[in-house]
Amino acid sequence: MHDFSFLRDVFAGGKLGHVVEVGCGAGGHLARYLSTVSEKVTALDDNEESALEAALALADLPNVEVLRRDGADTGLPGAGDVDAVVLCRSLHFVWDVGALMDEVDRLLRPGGGRLVVINSPLFEVQTCAGDPVVDSELEGLVEAFCQEAFREELACYWPGPVSENFARFCNPGRQSRNYLASYSFERLQRMQREPHNLLDLPVLLANCQVCRRFVDRHGRKAFDDRVLALQGRILDALGHQLQDMYFEQVDVMICTDFYIEVSVKPAV
Repeated sequence: MHDFSFLRDVFAGGKLGHVVEVGCGAGGHLARYLSTVSEKVTALDDNEESALEAALALADLPNVEVLRRDGADTGLPGAGDVDAVVLCRSLHFVWDVGALMDEVDRLLRPGGGRLVVINSPLFEVQTCAGDPVVDSELEGLVEAFCQEAFREELACYWPGPVSENFARFCNPGRQSRNYLASYSFERLQRMQREPHNLLDLPVLLANCQVCRRFVDRHGRKAFDDRVLALQGRILDALGHQLQDMYFEQVDVMICTDFYIEVSVKPAV
């Protein structure tokens, strides 16, 4: 997701002053967009390799500074003069969310400073008919699959328990207000789901960075075997046999988008 034009509505009302991105990653794609709508961008990542790569990728932008810093302890001066703090697919990487929120509160300008959270799950599977009982079972199957198959890959990101972070911050049903009680969030965009043939699940997942890491480490066959096992469990939950997937089209709804949540800091 490198097209961030959807943020125009979030940042409507003129060019911003100082924007801080927490967890910019190696590509720095969001920071590049933010540089066009703000006077100054500070892009943070606590991973040394990612911060170095982002600094190289953004070296052509004079109004962007990349620092290797923890979002919970940025060390940035000027408390209360930041117009926006943005986390794009990075909230689930934060172990001490409370400390992060304290730092966000310190940085944001009272009376208009915005905390913007952009997130999406690794992937999600639901029934096309929207059966809540079966959908709940499918959610459990997918979560268990991710924790089992990608524990090593996810652990590269998260110092804390993978299961807790995944369930809280990669679940599209969750809302930030449930975990960040001091902030009042407005949901701007819900997940969009599209019907797909279950047979296509391996191809869809192969586009995910975590899945690509798994393939790089363990090989494509190991990945395909694990996905096939998941497909079998999904088919069982849907009342199908494994062979049905090959001889008839079994459609499921698969998450293909993201959601964003915005909180505006009130005046003191």
